[in-house]
Amino acid sequence: MEDHTTTDATLRIYRATLAAHGNVGAVLQCYMRRTLTDVRQLLPIRPNVRVCKGIYREPRKIAWKDFETIRANFIHTVDTLLEAGCYVGIATHDPYLVAAAMRTIDRLGLERRQYEFQMLLGVDPELRKIIIGAGHRLRVYVPYGRGLVPVLDAQAAREPDRGRARDTGHAARRRLTRGHSHDLETTRDQEYPGRRR
Repeated sequence: MEDHTTTDATLRIYRATLAAHGNVGAVLQCYMRRTLTDVRQLLPIRPNVRVCKGIYREPRKIAWKDFETIRANFIHTVDTLLEAGCYVGIATHDPYLVAAAMRTIDRLGLERRQYEFQMLLGVDPELRKIIIGAGHRLRVYVPYGRGLVPVLDAQAAREPDRGRARDTGHAARRRLTRGHSHDLETTRDQEYPGRRR
């Protein structure tokens, strides 16, 4: 999901693509005030949704600005989707939100195939190990192409202690453009030998 100007069109395309082909998901950003309304409108089709906080600068009239309010909206959004039996990609590097999602997963007795955690490559590898060590699935995103630097810059600006993600992304881009993409796969296999493909 991009900024708010694309949300309606993105969700229209999502619904149409899901109806025509299946096996497609959408992203909802929890700093947007409209997110829970969007969730409720999507629930009848049991959507596959990636839930994230959101990183674009949006006007206050349409976006929550307070950190704790965004967290609360994230938790409520994840809970609502999981309780409705939707597949949820829990996209966060925030340990508080990870713990909240784990509590909901436990309370609902969900199986691993019903959800996944998602993180960016290079951001908090220790938290990745904690999530995997607790028996959860984790998808690690590797931004690439023209959009690489803006994505990593936005992450670094939002939380400066995560600026090393930008450096890791640059290293990944150099590997991929030199034809050494296997380095990323090898590193992940060594770090997480039990990882499933």
